Amino acid sequence: MDNKIIKSKFLKFFFKLGSALIIGLSVGAIVMAFNNPSGNPTTGGGIIGVGSGAPASSLYIDSAGKVGIGMTNPGTKLQVSGSGLFTSTLNLGSVGATGGTTGTLAFGGVGGSVDGFAITNNAGGNYLKFYGVSNPNTSFFVIRNTGKVGIGTDNPTGALHVIDPETSWAGQIENTNSGGSGLLVKTVGPGEQSFAVQTGGDYKFYIKGNGNVGIGMSNPTVKLVVHQGDIYINDLNYGIIMRSPDGTCWKYQAANGGTWRSTAISCP
Repeated sequence: MDNKIIKSKFLKFFFKLGSALIIGLSVGAIVMAFNNPSGNPTTGGGIIGVGSGAPASSLYIDSAGKVGIGMTNPGTKLQVSGSGLFTSTLNLGSVGATGGTTGTLAFGGVGGSVDGFAITNNAGGNYLKFYGVSNPNTSFFVIRNTGKVGIGTDNPTGALHVIDPETSWAGQIENTNSGGSGLLVKTVGPGEQSFAVQTGGDYKFYIKGNGNVGIGMSNPTVKLVVHQGDIYINDLNYGIIMRSPDGTCWKYQAANGGTWRSTAISCP
């Protein structure tokens, strides 16, 4: 056989063998990159699997290292198009026994009409804040690590502290059941303070733990004290009822000429 022909065949053989080795090594490098990512110990690593027939957007990693699940154009480190399920703890930010870095969970709004909503903790880890995405410095409400809840304030001084700058009512409690009740204020023992209404720094209505009621003052010494004010009864059918020593109850009403008219009635 002509030496030129033999030489040509040997060259073609070694070329094909070299090409096969190069392709094999490349595939092996890719497989190793998936099974044992760069920087991981040689004794461990991760495995990425995509089922047969899965769409190309099932798992996508771009050149910047951003990961898309269900999409091929992730805009953040991890972007998922679709729902998800976590069967264990989901940590946001760095978590430590004495606090960590801030983590935020945001919910998208409706473009141009409804603001997004977000939940975040502060770096000290001492409160959880709920706020609108477009105005992160103003919180809707916070929950401190003491369990205190603030609405309109980040520093609640009581179990529930509400601050509302609006001109309408700051709060409303409504029971729509016709047989239901309204608001119950309850203390464990006969403390000094039970319930109070204050405006402009002055007490307008005050109920002490012993049941004494003060109107316009905060230290009623009898069952009812009206401070710097009058009592006005504008309906002639009503008056003041008092019990006499013999047990009879009398209703006192004003008569013409400024005199009193008394009527014996059944005691309430």
